[in-house]
Amino acid sequence: MPGGSPKLAKQLVKLMYRHRWQPLEFRGNGYLLEVRPYHAKLEAGFTLWRTGPDSQLRPVVSGHTENGYLLTAEGFVLDLPPALEQAVAQLLAQKPVRAAAHSA
Repeated sequence: MPGGSPKLAKQLVKLMYRHRWQPLEFRGNGYLLEVRPYHAKLEAGFTLWRTGPDSQLRPVVSGHTENGYLLTAEGFVLDLPPALEQAVAQLLAQKPVRAAAHSA
């Protein structure tokens, strides 16, 4: 399966494992990244939000890991543009904040 950011997928699952499958969020550079357990599997779901000029959160991309790849909700391979993959990687390099009761 080409694409699907295997390195990032592996990072997300390891992160969930290290934090005992508790929801996490990361903030920085105008982004909010939510990482959560994905259903009853040992996989991770994520949503990347961008803060707009009006301070409202706008969804940028969401997906989940499965078998070492990033997939869309529909199960297709999720190929992130390099700039987004880098933004997610930079957020994951920070110390996570336990996810608040956020809902957009």
